[in-house]
Amino acid sequence: FKSLPYQCTSKNRHAYFPPAEIYTPVWENFSEGIIAVDLTVGELRYEGRLLHAFGLVEEPLIIKVFAGQIQTFSGHPFAKILTKEFSSWDENSKHVVELGFGLSSILPTGLIGVDESILNTCHFGIGDNRFYGGTMVAPLHWDVVINKPRWKDV
Repeated sequence: FKSLPYQCTSKNRHAYFPPAEIYTPVWENFSEGIIAVDLTVGELRYEGRLLHAFGLVEEPLIIKVFAGQIQTFSGHPFAKILTKEFSSWDENSKHVVELGFGLSSILPTGLIGVDESILNTCHFGIGDNRFYGGTMVAPLHWDVVINKPRWKDV
């Protein structure tokens, strides 16, 4: 795991201390299982354009993953929107590429950049993974947050 390098540069005028999260890349094409998103569904940006703001969820969004790629969305009403959007995108846009854990004692806001940093949560990143040293080039990096994550054999 690595912590985010919070450094103030000309592009990034803000920094968080201590680091707000730790993360690790997910091996390309190997993740498999069910992600039950029960806290925050991040805003969906494709090629930099905001398509949907999303935010806090009242019922879980279920994401089924096989061979590293999202297969289906179900549960929360966001699932219909996500199914439509992801069905028209290339394979790289559907890959699970990041696993992160929050380190900050803060309350949920519905904003992905904050909520993925909440202590005792984990988040998954989907899409582009070059930031993590990977080779997956995609026109998005989309995050979802799980409150108090736990493993369950399926």
